[in-house]
This record gives sequence, structure tokens and C-alpha cells, in this order.
Amino acid sequence: MTCPSRVLQFLIAAALLAALYSCAPAPVTPADAPEQTEAQADEARGAGETARAAELYDAAAEAYEEAADRNRVSIAAARTWLDADERDAATTALARVEPDHLDDRGRAHFTLARAQLALARERPDRAASLLDNLAEPPAGEEADYHRLRATAAAGLDNHLMVVEQRVALEDHLETPSQRDENRNLIWQALGRAPAQQLQAIEPDADTYGGWIRLAQIARSHRLDPERLEEAVSAWEEAYPDHPARDRQATELITRFHERIRRPEHVALLLPLSGDFRDAGRAVRDGILAAYFNDANRRPEVTVHDTGGEAERARAALAEAREAGSDAVIGPLTRDAVRAVADIDDAPPILALNTLEDGDSHDHLFLFPLSPEAEAQQAARHAHRRGWTSVVVLAPRTDWGERVQQAFQETFEAGDGTVLQSEAYDADETDFSGPIREVLNLRISSRRHQELTRTFGQTLEYQPRRRQDVDAVFLAAFPEAGRLLRPQLEYHHAQDVPVLSTSHIYGGTPRPEDDRDLDGLHFVDGPWLVGQSPGIPAELKHERLTEKLGDVMARQARLVALGIDAYRIFPYLEVLEEHPEERLDGLTGGLHLNSERIVERELVTAQFVRGRPVFRQPATEGRHHDTEKEGE
Repeated sequence: MTCPSRVLQFLIAAALLAALYSCAPAPVTPADAPEQTEAQADEARGAGETARAAELYDAAAEAYEEAADRNRVSIAAARTWLDADERDAATTALARVEPDHLDDRGRAHFTLARAQLALARERPDRAASLLDNLAEPPAGEEADYHRLRATAAAGLDNHLMVVEQRVALEDHLETPSQRDENRNLIWQALGRAPAQQLQAIEPDADTYGGWIRLAQIARSHRLDPERLEEAVSAWEEAYPDHPARDRQATELITRFHERIRRPEHVALLLPLSGDFRDAGRAVRDGILAAYFNDANRRPEVTVHDTGGEAERARAALAEAREAGSDAVIGPLTRDAVRAVADIDDAPPILALNTLEDGDSHDHLFLFPLSPEAEAQQAARHAHRRGWTSVVVLAPRTDWGERVQQAFQETFEAGDGTVLQSEAYDADETDFSGPIREVLNLRISSRRHQELTRTFGQTLEYQPRRRQDVDAVFLAAFPEAGRLLRPQLEYHHAQDVPVLSTSHIYGGTPRPEDDRDLDGLHFVDGPWLVGQSPGIPAELKHERLTEKLGDVMARQARLVALGIDAYRIFPYLEVLEEHPEERLDGLTGGLHLNSERIVERELVTAQFVRGRPVFRQPATEGRHHDTEKEGE
């Protein structure tokens, strides 16, 4: 029995090995001639076997004797490795290329491959710079050229360039599904383009101009369905053969006219007494300002005082439900939001804060003014400016720690380096200690002291700050910021850009007080820096300042939050179904993420003569600025 048993075991093992061998990928076996190997690679690439094709291209490149052949096939290998998401192998393939042996067509293909590698390494600025050097795409490569330029522009938040390149790309797409996808990406880019930049364009009668005009209509009239439908009809007459007629124009009316949900009875749950009463009243005033300027059918509105407390928020929600409210805006404080989040069978709620645990609830949407989100956008702005090494100054508070951490994580995720972070005491007026630390001035001073002791005499000494810093990220409120900014200059950082969040600005121009902030860059909502196209005249910043006086002086940002909360509520379900859609709000470009949180896309501004000046990103991935004085 032993011998047959062993034979049986052998046969089973052999069968298993044969099965495994049959499932294993076929090894790459180059043909004898490099031309045949290259042909095999072309065939494998056409069949979608990108990794095998890339290996065959590598083998052919190594076998070719002529430099021109090695170059051609090495470039093909690199681009195929990138299609297989193998960046290191692509880098190796490109390293074989001998640029001196490239003709004009070869140099163009080499540039495309290098740009593709730069994008794979998340360097859209490098990709855009490379592609700038191509006067035109090589024949047969037009689709890849325009696609790469669009991808680079998207990485640089240059959304109008994305539109321009994808409009050009459409002529080189082969299938209806490719064209549909491309048109959707055009529409998404138009939704992300700064409203100020978009509205400044005078559109031509060509395809690009038709996209721009449709986007201008959408951004101006989304919140006014009757005017929207009229404007889209006029657009269809002006652009009868435009590709957006097939889908985007029709869906625009469907989404923002037929699908919006206008509540009948809105309950406001806000702290009108207690420690948070000023904040609650500012939000209320903003909501009521939007309500009285609503051109559509207005709901009934009732106001419930939560006092900023969890139990009172629960009681207020119960009162609202008893009264038949079918929509709720608020609460404002985090504890109160937590309290209403756990109540079943509640009407849709747009809460004006966050939940720490990240829980989701079917009835709950969140609209916070998150300092962490602003710090993340400041980090991305630093990347767009080309700042790769920064230092951070933040207050020694829980708020300061959260802002510093959010900035650092986002900045370093984009290959930036935070060289050093220092905390300061916001109650002090002299910040020389943390400033000297973060600029390495203490090290410079100690070096001077050591030299003095070594030579036994006093030496001339000019403190020297660190030279490896591109910018300072400053987390601060106005009072501390007005002291910190000039003290940074005093400590030899006059030529170092300073970047902050909206918290550095009170929300209303105070040029006499804010002159010490001159030159500082910050991110904020467009309304706060005098940029709010499409906003009704009665909701303009200066008009509400006349009406609300001290409330605007102290709490303009919360007034803007109230206006946006009222205006966005009917569109929450549309935004949830279509996360690519954006609404132009006073606090930023608004969209809904997968966790039902309203996210804000901010603009950038800079203090000039004590006033915020809107900064508008220019084209082609480089950050040039144009100025427009804030209101």
C-alpha cells in the first residue's frame, strides 16, 4: 500500500504544479531581433497587457544598436510603464534616452513622457512647464497632449485652462463615451473656476465661448429658477450646435429647477442668549437678510433659542417638530449639534458645526466654518505659490494646535517641508522668543558668542536668520497678527512671505488698524474680501454694513454663514446627488462631500494699505496676481 500511496501523492502534486503553472503569467521572452520584440510589445499594449508590453519595450531598447531606435523604444517603454503605474521603471526607461540623438519628433515624444512622469509624481507645475515648451503636439499624439495639459492645469487649480484643453481634446476622441466623460470634466472644471474670473470673460461664438456662457448663466441664476430657464433658452438659440445642448444645458434646468426642495416651514435653532448669543444673533440676522431678499416663494420661519445648550436644543427641535417644521437650520454649538444628531424622525437639519466622531445621520447635513479646513486650503495655496519649505507660528492653545497640525499634514502630504513650528502666547505683546527660535536667530546669536569667546574681543555682529525658508504660516487672530507681522520684519524676515487663514482678518475693512498686516496673504470667503458676483444688491457687504452696523463689524463672517445656510438649503439633495456641482456662496464655493458636509472653496487675498485685496490666480500653473481693491 505504501508504494501506490506515494505514487498517488506524486500524481496529485504534479497535477497541482501543472495547474499553478497554467495560471501563472507567461514569461516575457524577447524575439531574436529587436524589431520583432518591439512588434510583440505593440501587440501586447494593444491587448491591454501594459506591464508585459513595457517589459518587451525595455528588452527591445536594450537590444537595439542604433541610438535613434533605443530612444524611440525607451520612450515607449516609459509611457507604457506609467500606464501600468510603475513610476520607478518609467524613470529607468527614460534615463536610457540620449537627448542629443533625438530629432524634433523624438524630442516632442520625450517631452510628453517626461510630463506624464511629472504628473505621476504629483508635480503638475513641472508637467506644465515641460508642455509649455511644445509649440504643438506631435502628429498622432494630440489626444495625449491635450489630456496631459488638462491634467496639469487641474493639479494647479487652473480650471479655465482645463476647459480650454478639454475643448481642444474633444476633436481627437473616438467614442461617444469618451466625449461624454470629457464634457462632464469640462463642466466640473467650470464649476470650480473662480466666479470672479469666469464672469470677467466676454465669451466668443465658438465652442469654448459657449461653455463659458453656459457656466456664467448657471453661476448667476441657479438660485433663481425662472430666470435660469429663460437664460438657458436664449443660450440654446445662440449656440444651436453646441455639444453641451445634449446634456449639460438640459440637466442644469432639471437639477436647479425641477429637483430643488423648498421647505414650507423653517425652524432656526440658534443661541440667542447665554455665552454664544452674539454669534447666534449674527447668524440669525444673516438668515433673515437672505429671507427678505428671496425672490422665490418664501417659507414660514420660526426662531427657537437654544442658549447654546444641548438640552435646550433637544427641546427646541421637539417644539419645531410639534409646530410642523419640515426644515431646520442650526444648532450652532458643537454640543447642541451632537444632541439633535441622535434624535430619530427629525426633519432635514442643516447644522452649523461639526461632529467630532464623524457619524452620519440620514436627516443631518453639516455646514461648519472649520479652521482646520482653512489651514488645509492655505497649505494648498502655498504649494501653488511654489513654496516648498515653511515655518509655522501658532498660539499655544487647542485651536492653534489643531490649525498647525492641519496645515502641516496637508503641506507635507504635497511634498512640502515644515522646517520648524513654534507656539506663542497670544496674551503677550512681545513675540521675539518664538520668532527668534523659528528663524534660527538664537543659533546665530550663540555662534557670535562662541566666536567672541574664542578671539577674546567684541566682533561686529549682524544677526542672520535661516535662509532655507520660503514662507511663514501664521495662525493668528487680528490682535496678535498686528503685532506678529511687524515683529517678523524686525527680526530680519522682511522678504519672507507670510500666509494665514481668514482668522487674521476681522471681516470688515479697518485700514488704520490693519496697516501692520500689509503684505500678508490669507484665505477667506469671497464676500469678505469684496468679491461676490451674482449676489443681490441688498446682500452686498457694504449694504449690510449700513443696516447691521456693529454686528457686521464684529461678526461679519457669521452673518455670511447665515445667508449661505438659507440660500443653500433647498439645494442640499441636488448637491448630494451631484457632488461635482458647486454653488457660489458668500463664505466660498460650496459643495457637499460624501459625509454630507458642506465644504467651502476659498479665495486668496493680501493686505495692501490695510485693506484686503483679492488675488486672482493667473494661467498656466504659475501664480501671478492681479489686484482689485476690496469693498
